[in-house]
Amino acid sequence: MHPMQEGAHAGGLSLRAFGAAARGAAVIFILDRVTKTVLQSAPVDWSGLPGNIITSVYHKNYGIIANFPLPLAVTVTVTIFVILLVLGATWTAIKEGSARQAAALGVLLGGALGNLFDRLAQGYVFDWILLFERSAINLADIAIVLGAVWYFTERRRDESRELCEARPATPEEINRQ
Repeated sequence: MHPMQEGAHAGGLSLRAFGAAARGAAVIFILDRVTKTVLQSAPVDWSGLPGNIITSVYHKNYGIIANFPLPLAVTVTVTIFVILLVLGATWTAIKEGSARQAAALGVLLGGALGNLFDRLAQGYVFDWILLFERSAINLADIAIVLGAVWYFTERRRDESRELCEARPATPEEINRQ
């Protein structure tokens, strides 16, 4: 059986890749909700860390990326649009059987859904990590960035692998066999 067929059902979708995406999204969403719930009710003071590289903060982010101010309806609409784009990429990764790409996109989705949940439930996103005394972020933001970097790394690796497999062997390579 070809590796692409393992864990696939008749519709051609990889159950392994689907599970990776679903687990990634669920784990990040739950961790984000737990950290925000705990830290909103009982903030932790990290101001003693060396150099104040990372400190704790209680920040209500009413804007979008980097707290850029936009009306809530616009922010929610943009967020939903981006989530739909990521869902499309996730669907493609699942159809292609790329569990790593699907997992990376699941992590990204979990973060995006965590922040969307905040916006819909509270009208803002609760940020609790302050980086370099300038940027307020939360676990969902970290997951979005890491998920995107992971996804593009996996895409590049898969594309490089496909190019290597598609390249005809040189005469030297044939003679070595």
